[in-house]
Amino acid sequence: MRVIIVGAGAIAYRHAAACRDLDGADLVAVCDVRQEAADALGERFGVAKRHTDLDALLGEQEADLAIIATWGAYHAQVSERLATSGRVGAILCEKPLAVNAQQAQEMFDTARRNNVLLAEAFRLRHQPIHHRAIELIRAGHIGDVVHVRNAMMWIVPAQDRDPNRNWRFNKPVGGGVTFDIGCYCINQLRWAMDEEPESVHAWGRWGPTDVDEHVTAVATFSGRRTAEWCVSWQAGPSHSAEVLGTAGSIRIPNAWGDGPNTASQLESINAQRNRTVDEFAPTDQFWLQLQHMQDCVQNGTPHRISPENSVAQMRVIDAVYASLASGQPARVT
Repeated sequence: MRVIIVGAGAIAYRHAAACRDLDGADLVAVCDVRQEAADALGERFGVAKRHTDLDALLGEQEADLAIIATWGAYHAQVSERLATSGRVGAILCEKPLAVNAQQAQEMFDTARRNNVLLAEAFRLRHQPIHHRAIELIRAGHIGDVVHVRNAMMWIVPAQDRDPNRNWRFNKPVGGGVTFDIGCYCINQLRWAMDEEPESVHAWGRWGPTDVDEHVTAVATFSGRRTAEWCVSWQAGPSHSAEVLGTAGSIRIPNAWGDGPNTASQLESINAQRNRTVDEFAPTDQFWLQLQHMQDCVQNGTPHRISPENSVAQMRVIDAVYASLASGQPARVT
């Protein structure tokens, strides 16, 4: 499977390492608007073709898979150029897929018209501990799910908040805590609930660069069920996810961690307060994600994250920002 990576920031190195470690994956070219960034990534992983012009790259190199690792505000335009080039068979785009639901739908429409598979890169959807949690939930282990709560929070030092050096604090390129990490919390709670929320009420704190840096939100679901999450660069740390049902609960204390040194536990407690702990060895979510994408590309396996799911995800993010702007609950439409 020939792979190209567009965007050479920190996340691109994780994708490139997955290419290096996955049998049958071959990273053949990299592209970034900064030549020095493309060169650094190419040098690290032994890639000779290093471009600053995507069209030039596509002119000389076909690919079975293109990975979009640019800043979020540019995902849509890069996806369109890849999908309409006739040179790429599939696209894996970093989360969040787009800046809003309408743009996400347009991206999928363009990909379909050109017979290109487009999928969103949500690495948690490939992590064994989360699959085990969903398996227990769907099997009725904790009864009917009534409430989900999760958090992804850490304190970013003042010296790391420069928008010229850290895109997370740069609004025009797609910065903001909801776009960057709130999307994980939203994705996990939607997966656990197995349906879409009806409304969202969000409260936030902004930093000097006009991006949301701390957001707490509550979502309502059918049957008067609820979910709550908090994401922050101003407080923490907290990285847990918990699903509470009519017959017990499931908790993952380290819900978002990955990498060769990050083990995880899944705690389940039934109504009689009997506690079971499942241990999970460290995993590389990027490798698992690429392995699944390889299966989709080579065998036609449906991707775990459907286009409809990705668009629905963006509708919730749209509602979060609508609620932050108005100070009132926002419908998810």
